[in-house]
Amino acid sequence: MKPAEHYIQLRSAYFPQEINQHVSLTLDTLAETLCCTKKNVKRILHKLEEAGWLHYTPGIGRGNKSSIHYTKEFSQDLSTFMDSFIREEKIDEALQLLKLPLPKELLEPLSQTLTEQFGFQQTDEQLDILRIPLKRKLSLLDPAHVYIATENHILRQVFDTLVFFDEKTKNIHPHLAHQWEYDETTFSWTFYLRKGIVFHHGKTLTAKDVVYSFTRVRELQGPYSWMVEGIMEIHSPHPSVVTVKLKHDNKLFLQYVSTICFAVLPSDIPFHSEHLIGTGPFQFSLTNEQLSLSAYNHYFKERALIDRIDIWFVSPETKLEFSYELPSYLRNESVDKKEVTMTEIGCRYLGFNFNKEGILHDSHFRRAIYEVLDSKKMIAEFQRENSIPSYSFLPKVSEQKHVSKSLEKAREELRKSSYNGETLQLYALDFTQSIEDAHWFQEHCKKIGILVSLQFFSIQEYYDERISREADMILMGEIFDENVYLSFLNAFFNTHSFLYKFISGHYREELELRLHELKRANNDGERDTHMQRIEDFLIEKNLLIFNYHPIKTHSYSPLLAGVSLSHYGWSDFRKLWIKHK
Repeated sequence: MKPAEHYIQLRSAYFPQEINQHVSLTLDTLAETLCCTKKNVKRILHKLEEAGWLHYTPGIGRGNKSSIHYTKEFSQDLSTFMDSFIREEKIDEALQLLKLPLPKELLEPLSQTLTEQFGFQQTDEQLDILRIPLKRKLSLLDPAHVYIATENHILRQVFDTLVFFDEKTKNIHPHLAHQWEYDETTFSWTFYLRKGIVFHHGKTLTAKDVVYSFTRVRELQGPYSWMVEGIMEIHSPHPSVVTVKLKHDNKLFLQYVSTICFAVLPSDIPFHSEHLIGTGPFQFSLTNEQLSLSAYNHYFKERALIDRIDIWFVSPETKLEFSYELPSYLRNESVDKKEVTMTEIGCRYLGFNFNKEGILHDSHFRRAIYEVLDSKKMIAEFQRENSIPSYSFLPKVSEQKHVSKSLEKAREELRKSSYNGETLQLYALDFTQSIEDAHWFQEHCKKIGILVSLQFFSIQEYYDERISREADMILMGEIFDENVYLSFLNAFFNTHSFLYKFISGHYREELELRLHELKRANNDGERDTHMQRIEDFLIEKNLLIFNYHPIKTHSYSPLLAGVSLSHYGWSDFRKLWIKHK
């Protein structure tokens, strides 16, 4: 340990016992506190005395107490340490201060100091920086594997695709490819690339990079295999031309190409998730403490208006409060904050693991669970204003339905079932609201005689196959992006989705027949009809139970311009800018 760490450890352990910054302790007690020998205690205290933090007077005689007098009030030292950690961007150390077993009056100023570091800052070099705290480390950062919303958003800042889907117009627009053609007789798509696009490491983009990127998704046989299984051949007749030949007509293929799994990677270096290199508006830098996204000055479209985004990984236990997606630029401004409220497309749901034998295959038992999970009642009991009951993935559909549930109906269905008192394993994410949901569900299952054991997992454990093996049920969610039809298909075809993992057997076969009809639909009207039929099938068989739609409210300073929230709740970083006073 460094002297500062020893000092903080020592002083925080006995702070309440101090009288006028003075404390008396035996060497044995000090050794236990500092987790070292008595000989090392003396060395440590000597170093702290040399640093000017304390005066040490050893006790005379065996077992007599030594005297320690601190030169400053602890609040002063804590403030100095916090300022130093922030200046050196040692976020972990700064957060450790907030975990100390100290009185509220000492911790609150430290919390405020750290809070003020988030939001917009301007450096001496006139760089505009947005600092965002994230209460977890990042999971998979690979376009061919990503399934978590935040990671998806980050990858979209680093990588580009050949085309992009416009949320407002619902149309496909040129991006890395400035033009494309489709041959209906051979089912071939030909993309014409822009010239002069440069990767972050200096390589000029060519068709070889596109062929490499598409081929990589095919060969990995990963979660997006369903999007590439129809590709027969990918080749490049010219350095700026790529042709993709399909096995059959696919009305949605151009929309597939707009998704992050088709991000274009450089072909000259191996992919590494800790050193991402794309052609996107931001360059990527990752450490154990933070992710930095720096504006790429040679971006082929408009340069990002903000200079850097720093995402600091903070402990989930921290009691700091942030509006973390879009924090305020100035903490003390008198003008009112702006707010954006949106209902998430997608929903939280309860899923059944049909890969496991047993009671979950009993339709009466699933119906009993359906009656127990009364989201309207749960939302009312928690007095939540940030949720509405869901009976569909789409809020507009849920709002038109009126469903009544009761524990009495649940008991009737349970009596008809073959349930024999077995304990079921329910898995849920370790987020606060998810934990509340799980305990509520467990309690209400117990009221009708169903035993449920709870297991919580972090977002970093999301991809752990152990969950699929052990869970009988799961409380999970699906967040749809701006392309609702692709999001809907992805929820059931992507191998990282628990809806894909859990729905199996003859239910899976029937579901896939209906999903393939959706894929073949010619227009949005037909797609809406097929989606509704699929949801009706899911509800009729109770293959999953819709729970609720989260409502997200994001506040931000009026000095922050260019805000355009996606369905994921994040704003496109490249469009953000500051109205300097």
